[in-house]
Amino acid sequence: MRRYSSGDPDGAANLNRVYFLVNADTNVPANTCHGFYDRATNAYYLYDDALQNLLGPVTPRGIGSAQNSQCIINGAGSAAFTGSGTDGSATLSLSLKGTFATGNKNLYLWITDTGDLGTGWVPGAAWVLP
Repeated sequence: MRRYSSGDPDGAANLNRVYFLVNADTNVPANTCHGFYDRATNAYYLYDDALQNLLGPVTPRGIGSAQNSQCIINGAGSAAFTGSGTDGSATLSLSLKGTFATGNKNLYLWITDTGDLGTGWVPGAAWVLP
């Protein structure tokens, strides 16, 4: 489970979508763990293995999940985006699967606001996996 946060000078209400990527770098190849939280629908989504279709929605604190060959988003352990002032945060319950759960991986975030301005990929966390 990872909690992530970010700030926006126009206020947390201006934050719109939080993309996540689990990979060794910021390339987004097929067969990776990539998705986003959409504030308007209050749901998490995961891209399929080919990065062509969305899996979900997964409701934060809900009983559902979405998975591809690399990872699973768990609704029960995830929390919705909350914001105060210029800062916002959310909690993503994420499990890595199979061989994707080996080696070093990083969690990258890309946050967009309601005007579609984005941060670009920024490091959010790192895993050293067996």
